[in-house]
Amino acid sequence: AAAGIYGSRGANGVILITTKRGKKGAKPTFNFSANVGTSQPVARPNILNSQEWLQLRQEAWELDGNTGAVWLPGYSLISDSPEERLAAFNEASQHNTDWWDLLTQTGIRQNYDFSSRFNVGDLSAYVGTSYTNNESFIEGNRFERLSGRLNLDYKIMKNLDLSLSTSFSRGLNDRVQLAYTGGIGSAMSTALPIYPVYNDEGEFFLGNTRRIDNPVMAANQWQGYTIDDRTINTLSLKYNPIKNLNITVSGGYDYLDQKNDQWNGGILRNVTDDDENPIGESERDVRWVENYNLNAIAEYDWELNDDNRFKFLVGTEYQETVTSGFSNLRYTGTGVFSTVFRGDVPEDQLNTQELNRFDNDVIKFASYFARVNYSYKDKYYLQGTIRTDGSSKFGPDNRFGFFPVVSGAYMISEEDFMKDINFINFLKLKVAYGRMGNSNIARDQFRQRYELNPLGVYNGNAIRFPL
Repeated sequence: AAAGIYGSRGANGVILITTKRGKKGAKPTFNFSANVGTSQPVARPNILNSQEWLQLRQEAWELDGNTGAVWLPGYSLISDSPEERLAAFNEASQHNTDWWDLLTQTGIRQNYDFSSRFNVGDLSAYVGTSYTNNESFIEGNRFERLSGRLNLDYKIMKNLDLSLSTSFSRGLNDRVQLAYTGGIGSAMSTALPIYPVYNDEGEFFLGNTRRIDNPVMAANQWQGYTIDDRTINTLSLKYNPIKNLNITVSGGYDYLDQKNDQWNGGILRNVTDDDENPIGESERDVRWVENYNLNAIAEYDWELNDDNRFKFLVGTEYQETVTSGFSNLRYTGTGVFSTVFRGDVPEDQLNTQELNRFDNDVIKFASYFARVNYSYKDKYYLQGTIRTDGSSKFGPDNRFGFFPVVSGAYMISEEDFMKDINFINFLKLKVAYGRMGNSNIARDQFRQRYELNPLGVYNGNAIRFPL
């Protein structure tokens, strides 16, 4: 029943978030808090060392009917002579690399908050700032965030209040490769303990095929950053024209600038120029998201008598989200040594051929809602809610949905016969029935979409098939 007022947005429940505000008449206060902790894996995998691994591989080789030293990936081939395989076996036995230890750490987690509340006359304010720097147990993986917030409340007139909230935050996610694409996943599987980190020339060890997994090389040759700059702003007016009637009008603007950067070094890509210089590649995707909100709500409390009370609410809401940006901003060349965020990217190595810009993607959402609450002797409650939601994501024939909810409650703990039951201080029976929906879907799903397969031709035409 409580989620019914949110219509198509209440199907999975509703989370209401409120922020701290200043208090009229209160003394100025200042608060500071600091938290420092550590991050470690719950358990360390039990991995074979090089001698154990070599012993098991040699035993499997001999049990398969073979003789001599076993061939080793990265060192020798099955077609090599027994002498070559033995030399490779002896060389591999000299190394015992703990890849898990090289790729993990004890991460430090830090969080600092400072805030102040004060008021001057009819103005109340809250100012707060926060800094977070959390390292994970994987080397090179951390999240850093700096944010600030300002909340103002001002009484313009006796029956007119103004509220302003604004915040800004910057988040930096220093990413690592997913486990199944390298990094910590390779350290627990394909990166063998017989592989050293570096060869005798001081270069990353890549084996005789230059394709073995070296997680330290992969971590050194890969960078990934997600940079989020976001501001959320809300302005509202609350008007009390007559007793028990409140009218609230508010508007909000939410802006997100998100950049996703990734760099693959030339050694990791295994791509070089004619002079054997590694060719790196840096890529950036950008999203700009603007979110506009407008809503108006009127509430009226009517006390018919001491036993009968009503609460009425009507309102409307409008939201518009505009998304734009570009993808595949790529820099490729021997001078590309990092992501765009890190800045070590020559402009003359920008590849504009694959740059993909997309126009504004606009999604609109409009709602109308009303609710009536009735209580009798503060023991019996009835509630009825209706809401209509419309979204541009849906087709013209199903653009609006109707979501009614009715509910009733009986406060059993308020009855006289419950007063002598000391171990129960609150007991409420509640029943509700309603209809809710879900608008969190991709747009234009009502359209039949097709895709052309240019490689498949029938009767001289490309094959078209539905998605």
